[in-house]
Amino acid sequence: MKIRSLFKKELDKEESKLYDNSAIKVLWVGCIAIVIALLFMSITSMLITNNAVVEKLKKVDLKNMAGSIASTIDGRVEKAVDASLMLSSDPMIINWIKSSNTDETTGKITEEKMREMVDFFGYDTTFLTSAITNQYWSYADGKYELLDVVSQEDPDDKWFFDSISMNKRYEINIDHNKELNDTFVWINTLVGDVSKPIAVTGIGMNLDDVIDSLIEEGQNELENNILLVDRSGIIHLSKNQEYLGKPLTDYLPEQLAASIIYTQNKASSFKSMEYTNDAGDLYDIAYKTIKDTDWKLIVEIPRSESLGFMRTIIINTVLACLFIIVLMLIMLNLLTVKIANPYKRALQLNQELENKVQERTRELNEKNNNIQDSIEVAKRIQENILTSENEMEHIFEEYFIIWEPRDIVGGDFYWIKKFNDGLLVVVGDCTGHGVPGALMTTAVNAMLNHIVDEKCHDNPAIILQELDGLLRQSLTKNDAFSDIQDGLDAGIVYISTEKEILFSGAQFSLMVSDENGVREVKGNRNTIDCIARNEECIFENLIIEHTRDMSLYLVTDGFTDQPGGEKGLPYGKSRVLSELQMITKMKMAQQKEKLRDSFREYRKSEMIRDDVTILGFKIK
Repeated sequence: MKIRSLFKKELDKEESKLYDNSAIKVLWVGCIAIVIALLFMSITSMLITNNAVVEKLKKVDLKNMAGSIASTIDGRVEKAVDASLMLSSDPMIINWIKSSNTDETTGKITEEKMREMVDFFGYDTTFLTSAITNQYWSYADGKYELLDVVSQEDPDDKWFFDSISMNKRYEINIDHNKELNDTFVWINTLVGDVSKPIAVTGIGMNLDDVIDSLIEEGQNELENNILLVDRSGIIHLSKNQEYLGKPLTDYLPEQLAASIIYTQNKASSFKSMEYTNDAGDLYDIAYKTIKDTDWKLIVEIPRSESLGFMRTIIINTVLACLFIIVLMLIMLNLLTVKIANPYKRALQLNQELENKVQERTRELNEKNNNIQDSIEVAKRIQENILTSENEMEHIFEEYFIIWEPRDIVGGDFYWIKKFNDGLLVVVGDCTGHGVPGALMTTAVNAMLNHIVDEKCHDNPAIILQELDGLLRQSLTKNDAFSDIQDGLDAGIVYISTEKEILFSGAQFSLMVSDENGVREVKGNRNTIDCIARNEECIFENLIIEHTRDMSLYLVTDGFTDQPGGEKGLPYGKSRVLSELQMITKMKMAQQKEKLRDSFREYRKSEMIRDDVTILGFKIK
């Protein structure tokens, strides 16, 4: 027992050497200094924040909020303009007008198109007034009818004759109906030659509904007011019903109201100001002209509302400071208890950290291995869907292929198939690279097989057109606002057994080497994508005259667009043509090495930006 007691005293003595009272004093002083600094920093930051918030509110937030509201209105107006232009350029509607509104077939189609604008696109009314028959047709409230025959003697029809002579494709009019207490936007669009139009057609849209939806959306936000003021300064739309029908000068300082009404600021820009009302309340205001009109959109926000959150910030800051002070006191107490054995605690912490690092490292290695294995499997799958070297050796007398994905797998592919009457060669560049690009190549490969088996194999333009339709049908969503942008550029060559050569490209060129030298044959400017559109892309075939011992090359833009050289410029098509001119007489295997060496020498240390594919083959 005496020995154990002596050993414990010795141990306590050793631990007391590690325990340093001066360290505790330093901790206390440090904590007090931190508390003082925290209070000073909190007060200073609140003052700076308040000033910064006011400045940002006036310069950014107010304009952003007003811009969001304005963009909603401008967007609806722009869509109505697009719809009106679509009506005015519709060939069926034009034919019906030219038939003096007597052709029943085109008349039914015209009725359906006007009905679609209201029932499907949600506009309030569509109209069409012929300059040939002066008949005014309208579709509104589920009824399509002939409303009137316009006449120059009728003052109510003055709008039509003014529109006929406006000498521009369309104009936007905002009209407030006092009886209905509604504000309508009318898009008047000329049909035919603007200097001699055959009709006026367009869209009518109730702007009150748009503003009401904006007001409803903003109910849970700041107590802002949205005003719509005509060219004479009369208020037609407002959250506050008392404002309606009264001049803007009744509610704003006269000088400010005059500045808003008579300033001709651009439709795309907002101006912001501030004013104090009779009750002493400060307001921020932003205003702009509605696009293609002289009406003004005004957004008004009380400063007390926009800065109301500062009170919450102050309260939360005080509570946070108190919480931190209490937490620091607790931590100080724990430190004073644990500091008696700092070396042991340091070892424990070090071991805990080391264990965590090892665990995280193991997890990362495991995930990395899984990802790498998946990519390797994807590579094997992609290589299996590409035409094999063995197949190409039986198809071509002499050829070479350079296929170098940027990220193990990629969006470039080549597809070759021989038929009884000829040979079809396809090289494509799908959107993206890596795994997303590889998935696209798999889908496109399946589509190509379907097209050549079920549709046609000897017309490159038709194949591209079918591929464009299938891709959009498969990947385009029904949502008109879908952001899918996937697609591909491709070049297709068909060589018949009689040596007739057809080429068609979607943003793709064919390099041709023959007895006349090396030249580029450019394909169509259209690309193949998933963007929804009304008209399908049209591709054309180009006939390449066959000459003996000619060579054809299909090159993706990963090769031509690769930056390098002393100035970091793209490799470029002209450099490809120049290089081919020098090597075209060589064997295809030698050409492959020359092109690859030229590419590597040009890019030097530059990172490869995209997948690279070049297919070259000779035709006897």
